[in-house]
Amino acid sequence: MIIWGTTNLKSTVGTGIFNCPQCQSEAPYTLKKATQFFTLYFIPLIPLGSQGQFVECNQCKGTFTEEILNYDPEEEERATQAAVFRILVAFMVKFHKTGEHHVAACQRAYSRLLDTEVPTEIVERELELAMKPDSIPENYIASEGNTFATEAKLQILASARNIILAEDVDNEHVQNLVGEFAMMLNLPEDDFEQIYEVVTEIANAQM
Repeated sequence: MIIWGTTNLKSTVGTGIFNCPQCQSEAPYTLKKATQFFTLYFIPLIPLGSQGQFVECNQCKGTFTEEILNYDPEEEERATQAAVFRILVAFMVKFHKTGEHHVAACQRAYSRLLDTEVPTEIVERELELAMKPDSIPENYIASEGNTFATEAKLQILASARNIILAEDVDNEHVQNLVGEFAMMLNLPEDDFEQIYEVVTEIANAQM
């Protein structure tokens, strides 16, 4: 009986150092190529074509597409910080918290996030963009907010709470706005009391 079939064989194409998202640090990698072969009696004889290339981390053995070699954690962090800032600005526009005190509170929150002093003009310029007629802040909050983990959403809510408190308002007003913002960020409505307690603790620590 003739036994035939196909199999994939892997060969090394290159090596180097990359930022492994699983190790969360720099690690050596191997760039490998998978080639499909026709086999006869389990012996690979005829190459049938490339199945593509992939990156394998030599530390955790995780495998990734070649695009991972362009992964820059510092650039990703900067992009995340910018997204958080824009969500806070969208919140300010949506809930009409755009006074001088609110701008100053947002500037402090963004400066804390970046660990460097941010000019107030940056907040004002972003507000102008967010207040254009074709801007829909709630859509931006919903789409971008859902990309964050729960812990990050709680930090965003805490910053929003401090922005609200930049003016003299009662606690019920603050809680209602934070609750509506939490729903837009797709946090569970049923757990809001517990969420608000955590948000309050984080907000107090930020002040």
